[in-house]
Amino acid sequence: MNKGRPSCIWMLYTMVGITTSIYANPAPRECPVWMTIFIHGAVMPRFCTSDLLNVMRDHVEDSAYDRAVAAVRNDPFFRHNQAMQGLGLKPVQAHPGGAPSGACAVASLYDYVTKTVNDTPTTNLYYTFGWSGLLSASTRYAEAQLLYDSLAREIKKLTNRYGTQPKLRIVAYSHGGNIMLNLGKVRQEQQSHDLYVDEAVMLGVPICCETDKYVADTLFKKVYVFYSTFDRIQTKDFFSFKRFFAKRSFHSRSNFTVPDYVTQVQIKAYFYKPRSKYKDNQQAAKDLAYNPHGHKKFKKRNYSPGHTELWFLGGGASHYRENFPLYPAPLAAVTPAIIKQLETQKTGQKLVVELHPQRNIMRIRTKPSLKHTETSFIELKAFGQLQTIAALCKPGESLKKEGHRRRNLARVQSRPAVYHPKQQSGARKRQAQGLCFTEDEISIPIIP
Repeated sequence: MNKGRPSCIWMLYTMVGITTSIYANPAPRECPVWMTIFIHGAVMPRFCTSDLLNVMRDHVEDSAYDRAVAAVRNDPFFRHNQAMQGLGLKPVQAHPGGAPSGACAVASLYDYVTKTVNDTPTTNLYYTFGWSGLLSASTRYAEAQLLYDSLAREIKKLTNRYGTQPKLRIVAYSHGGNIMLNLGKVRQEQQSHDLYVDEAVMLGVPICCETDKYVADTLFKKVYVFYSTFDRIQTKDFFSFKRFFAKRSFHSRSNFTVPDYVTQVQIKAYFYKPRSKYKDNQQAAKDLAYNPHGHKKFKKRNYSPGHTELWFLGGGASHYRENFPLYPAPLAAVTPAIIKQLETQKTGQKLVVELHPQRNIMRIRTKPSLKHTETSFIELKAFGQLQTIAALCKPGESLKKEGHRRRNLARVQSRPAVYHPKQQSGARKRQAQGLCFTEDEISIPIIP
């Protein structure tokens, strides 16, 4: 990342309201307090086929896969483009003069959008919950127990400080959403009623039969499920003998009914490219935004979000497209604007939302109807500011190669016996020199 950016970004964080600590001056009693928790997804090193059975049997403890995931998870490098900090419940903190973290960047974007679309003043406190990142159902349940206890303690502390119990919002990505769902199971086993999730936001969460029923627990008051058919990863979780693949959304069955407070949203996003070259880019943007027939001069392309674009900042993240309409911001950052309109329109449970950020348009329709309601998304000036903030925070493109190198390194360190001795010696030599590995040394394991 650019060395000249930290001080500039620190000023930006201050401008959008992210303080150096959550323990700022207490808010007035009439001002609601919201506690927002970001939960990251599974950590994916270079996966080996020999780990497959261990993962499907949920026997990953002290395996090569476990060691590789731990090496990647504990490497601060992989926290630069997402809302992820250390293990456990951690307040999001900005550090003046230091390199900004991905958690600070995402929280800044989320806070900016929240304040843009909401007129009611609120005190917003941001946290991350870090977990191991293993593809293991038992591990996710154990992490949910830790999260439940941590939330109960922190809410009690904040209640004493602010004089009112804070409202709880959880924004969960991928398998982080299954940790959140496991909170319902923890509450049932503890028979506790001192914790409620006022708003749960699920982004690209693999819906698994092991945990989907817990969304009906009284712990949850409102749940928003965001998914995209362009997401090629969400349904690829077949790492269990209890099912084949995961699903994109909740479905009722004989022993489970999807509650009314669950709103499931298929996200589509469109990018407009001029049919002819404009000499002035600003004029092209004005024609598209303000001319009623200006969009006819542009080609409309469907760039709905993939799995990466739901959560990561653009730049250093693999598979994040530069033509993604929100580039370089993740979809997670604009969910407050989408939810605000869904609450205003009072729509149904199964929806399709089309985003046209360049035109400040959002179209909402209820499945399977083709009739849609058109409303505003984010004002163009505010959206431009959002992209400016994200552009300052996003890591450089060159970090993609470094990420691949570090994942390769974690794989080699965790599985020294899998590779042929000659290949292993070459890999170890490059490892000591800090160089990238060749495809022959890394990608082709030798089966004993």
